[in-house]
Amino acid sequence: MRADRAYPGPMDTPTEITCPECQGTVHRASFPPEEGFEPGDVVAYVCGDCGARFDIVVEETDDESQSGRIS
Repeated sequence: MRADRAYPGPMDTPTEITCPECQGTVHRASFPPEEGFEPGDVVAYVCGDCGARFDIVVEETDDESQSGRIS
């Protein structure tokens, strides 16, 4: 665990999301760090259909049902 971590534990991010450009499947291109993603980390996604790349910032959330919300 990193000493500067404000969040109490690792966060999960989805491995797939829907492409806002073509509605295809966007796959996570970033490998998760050993300690998990934290708020402020940038996660890269690439669409398998149109090739668009999306760099998404992990946000902290108070809602326990959303672990590692991305925006």
